Amino acid sequence: MALGDARVVLHIGPHKTGSTFLQSLFARHREALREEGLAYPGHGINHNAAYLYFCDAPQTEHEMIRAGCHSVAAAKAHAARGRTQLEADLAACGDARILLSAEEFCRLSSAGIARLLAFLRPYGPVHVIAFARQAEALILSDAQEAIKGGLTFADLQRDLPSPGYRRHLEGWHDAAGPSRMTVMAFPPAEPLDRIMARLLGIAPFPGADSDRRENVSLTLNGAMVLSAINAAAPPFLGNRVNSARARIPQTWLAALPGPRFRLPPDMLDRALQSAEADMAWLQARFDSPVGATGLAASSGSDQAPDDGGAALDCSMAKALGHLLHRLAHQLNSAAAEALVAQAAPAQDDAAERLLRRAIQVSPGCIAAHKNLAALLNRHARTEEARDLLAVAADL
Repeated sequence: MALGDARVVLHIGPHKTGSTFLQSLFARHREALREEGLAYPGHGINHNAAYLYFCDAPQTEHEMIRAGCHSVAAAKAHAARGRTQLEADLAACGDARILLSAEEFCRLSSAGIARLLAFLRPYGPVHVIAFARQAEALILSDAQEAIKGGLTFADLQRDLPSPGYRRHLEGWHDAAGPSRMTVMAFPPAEPLDRIMARLLGIAPFPGADSDRRENVSLTLNGAMVLSAINAAAPPFLGNRVNSARARIPQTWLAALPGPRFRLPPDMLDRALQSAEADMAWLQARFDSPVGATGLAASSGSDQAPDDGGAALDCSMAKALGHLLHRLAHQLNSAAAEALVAQAAPAQDDAAERLLRRAIQVSPGCIAAHKNLAALLNRHARTEEARDLLAVAADL
């Protein structure tokens, strides 16, 4: 598991393999890591935003859309600014080894991986760390995450969730090479924080709690209500993804009691059958990193509590979804209006941040779109402004 001469360590997840937990440790212990000669650049919890700087089509990504960068030019400008900031963050690391953690890096194409590795080449040799999770647990976790991200159970029937081991890892294996890539089973046989500390060659993290859950987990009933909410909103506005889907505090849904999240048996069986080739590729390419501990059974550690109650019927899920969506819409609209009011007397840079935040909080806030378009026009960013006005016209 030694990282050899690596000067840059990329922890690439993937999703649902304890990434948020690890990233919270890295962020909380930045100073202690630096004392051990390991820099965790920037100020955020992770480096997922860097995916947007190297992906193939940033203007199609949800985070770009939510930031108001819908056009190719606006997305390219945003990505260029991000790369410049990332360069500054890496330069500030000095002679320390560099640790970047972003599960979104698993979504990069081969061309995107090549761009990122070329960007990192001046900082020294790179080593890639990834985790692979038991197939059934990952399928269920991905399915729930997809619904939390705006999809429905019907969407999942048409496009089955998959572990995606080969899709996520093959490009990295081919680009970095087997000697510069480590894939570990998740959950590992020992606490996740300890195995990561040993991989990085640092002292154990003090006070770590590997069982602490960072993500909101839903019961089946919570997922059914959210699926109904998503189904009631169109998936697109014009030719753009509708970021208004799933705009409800998920802690509300997590409070709904009911059975643990599950998929219909026929859907799960089909998903597991489609994953067999993927699992075989993973075990052959990485010398079976996911053995009895990782592929035998689901740990259930990220599942919502099961109170043994009955599942909602579809009509009740729709009714609850309608009520909760209306309440969330009212709260989000009020918050967006307050942000627009704060932006009015602010300096342009601060006003832009407030207006973009208003759009994130309430994607249907027409005033935020129009005010931001006017601000951008004053700075000759006409294409971005035009695109924002087009979005406002779709609302």
